[in-house]
Amino acid sequence: MINVFRKIKLPLLILFLLLNINTLSCKVVFWGQDLGKLNKDFVTTCYFYRDSTADSPSIKIDYMIGETYSIPEFTNADYILLEKPGFIVSGWGLKDASQLNENFQVDASGNIQSFKVTYKSYEFVPTGWSSYKDTEYKIEHYKQNLDGKTYTLADTDNCRGETGQNAVVYEHSYTGFTIKPYTTEPIAENGSTVIRVYYDRNIYKILYKYQTDVPMEKEYQCMYEEEFPIFTEVSPLEDFKFDFWGVYNTHTNSYDDFIFPSVVTEDVTLTAQYIAIFTLKFNLNGGTTTTVFDDTETDGSGNTVGIFKGTNKDALKPIATPVKTNMTFQYWTKDGERTAFPATFTEDAEYTAHYELNTQTVGGFTVTFPAAGTGVTEDDSSYLIWDSQGTNYTFSVDKEYDTYIWSINGIVLSSGNESSYEVPDFAALGPGSYEIMAVCYDSAGKAYVYIQNFKITKDTDLGGGI
Repeated sequence: MINVFRKIKLPLLILFLLLNINTLSCKVVFWGQDLGKLNKDFVTTCYFYRDSTADSPSIKIDYMIGETYSIPEFTNADYILLEKPGFIVSGWGLKDASQLNENFQVDASGNIQSFKVTYKSYEFVPTGWSSYKDTEYKIEHYKQNLDGKTYTLADTDNCRGETGQNAVVYEHSYTGFTIKPYTTEPIAENGSTVIRVYYDRNIYKILYKYQTDVPMEKEYQCMYEEEFPIFTEVSPLEDFKFDFWGVYNTHTNSYDDFIFPSVVTEDVTLTAQYIAIFTLKFNLNGGTTTTVFDDTETDGSGNTVGIFKGTNKDALKPIATPVKTNMTFQYWTKDGERTAFPATFTEDAEYTAHYELNTQTVGGFTVTFPAAGTGVTEDDSSYLIWDSQGTNYTFSVDKEYDTYIWSINGIVLSSGNESSYEVPDFAALGPGSYEIMAVCYDSAGKAYVYIQNFKITKDTDLGGGI
């Protein structure tokens, strides 16, 4: 830098001081020149060194002569230039202490606070150093992968702290993860410190409880977000069917149907829920059907008995109407009572098919019965039934009453406690249409009426006819 005293003669300097030119904004034409263009010659360069050694790095700052300046506030970037990153100067003094005079303002500790710039170039050196309280460092957070061995960076925290002090770690909270033990370290002065923190996946227990001859369990140990294990090897139980895996509901004291998630997120205990299997048997009573049963058997009379098994969640399959030679199917009974089928399986039960004769040739006469359903009863719980007995017919009511009054076409034939009536000789009746009626009374005197129509024709083989 060029010294202003070597370029400007003393008279000129005196004139300059008299004019009190202090700023660049003052434009005074001197000897035909703009002093604003000459201000570059009225500055002094000062140096701020790291220490007093000869090769100490420094920061160079130009100051206007005649101005008073405070000691500058340096940043960590400036201290990097001084090759002292992570620390700050606690005070400044002069490298040449003999230069200290009235142009310098010092504090009680002797540290320079401000100075007035003269033609001299000042060299400042630190009176002491302290740790920089704003040094950068990083915390990297790593989450464990599903392979259980490697980790993936999840987050990075850019932090600041005091050089030389242990880095403060701000722990994160991740659902399904647990932080591993870690160590910290002093913050490096150059901001290179990196603390790595690792988080392991939680291990959860998936427990299946089920029943064989004895209670059984199947346990899985799974990491968080691992695919949810499905246990399917549930042994069947006699008369019971596996229904669903249930999770216990403490509010209802029952088991709710568990909805399986795709991945594991918590401990789960599942208990197998079973449902009763019921057996329904259908005795075809000498007939046949196109229905395909789960299984079949025969009764003591050689009749086919179809078998269905199911639970109360299974719908009963439709059963095709049984057919029997020379007869028309009428209804099914259970325990002797006419009944309809349930919609589902709710109990073990056996049903028996009942039929009406269509036509029958007896003693040269053909007896014809109309289509099913002509029997009449007040409560519709029992029908008039008939059985062929050699050369005649027996009509019966399949419900018990105190008194039965039998009549044909209004003529009373018998009265008493007999629930059946045998027509001994169709020839005596002759060809024609007939109505046989049973009027039945229970113990309370209530009447129940059962009617069956039939027709008698002369066998055409005998040349007869109506």
